[in-house]
Amino acid sequence: MAVQQWLSGHQIWRNRFRTSLRLTFMLLTGLFLNACSTTDNTSVGTPLSPETVTQSVKDTLKLLNEVYVYPERAKTISQEISRRLDAGVYADISTKEAFVSRLKHDLQQISGDYHLGLSITKEQTRKPGHRLKETVDKFKNNFAFERVEVLPGNIGYLKFNKFYHTDDAKKVLDHAFAFLSSTDAIIIDLSDNKGGSPMLVEHMASHFFTDKTHLWTVYDRDNAVFNTGFTEPGIGVKHFKANLGLYLITSANTASAAESFAYALKHYGKATIVGQTTMGIAHLVSGHKINSMFTGRLSVARPVHPLTKTDWEGKGVIPDIKVALTDNAIETARLEALKRLKTARKK
Repeated sequence: MAVQQWLSGHQIWRNRFRTSLRLTFMLLTGLFLNACSTTDNTSVGTPLSPETVTQSVKDTLKLLNEVYVYPERAKTISQEISRRLDAGVYADISTKEAFVSRLKHDLQQISGDYHLGLSITKEQTRKPGHRLKETVDKFKNNFAFERVEVLPGNIGYLKFNKFYHTDDAKKVLDHAFAFLSSTDAIIIDLSDNKGGSPMLVEHMASHFFTDKTHLWTVYDRDNAVFNTGFTEPGIGVKHFKANLGLYLITSANTASAAESFAYALKHYGKATIVGQTTMGIAHLVSGHKINSMFTGRLSVARPVHPLTKTDWEGKGVIPDIKVALTDNAIETARLEALKRLKTARKK
């Protein structure tokens, strides 16, 4: 899959796009944080003429039909947005900020795809991107690794909030797992994890598999395979791979790459999911220029698990042990781990 292929049919861009998209797998998960707001301030911001609003809506739909992972769904979305445009729904938009807010909301509402979004192009010479700059400490400090400790009963606990695409993040992860290497079970808390890089997903998953294991295959809108994910043998201690009880805590805020980690390990029987159904964001995302003023962040491919032959888009990862938001999922997971250990020791 490649943007230029969609626009002009040149094959060379397919290979380039696959390489860049491999590095950006599911890195747009922060978009959902403001996705459901239907209010926008039409009087504050950078002015936008009615003619430019109309043309920008059309430009957005043109791009959507060229790159969106599901071509037929793109047509359906476009038809509804066009209907709203003709009905004057966007006539009150008078600023760039209001345009971004309204179109993003409508795209997500119609499609159910919370990876879809728009932004104002700040730097005209910069290539459109997908990454959001983190401003909250728990997402930016220490590569989003927030807490590691040993809970009563020798149960390890790790909380981290984003999968960063850096070697330094891998080092922090390795240090955290080294600290937990003598525990009898591990709880990984993904309840605030907004997603991130497949590189770190693969690396983390590798700690729990002995052999090279197929985690996912990525398909483009033409159903062509351009990426596969595998674990890497020899990472981590043997203790993690065989008898360790692994528990993943999820919530309705757990998204994208965090979901891919939970989904893969759940369906390989490597982990017990504790908490709530995750957000259900599976698609791969890339940034594209809409016009000189706006950039689109659009779903362009889909991962498929080798065992289930599907993904978690729109469904989320279903917990094995459902825990209400008001209850203590960490303690639930800890008690389940102790129960499992007690049973195992009796055998």
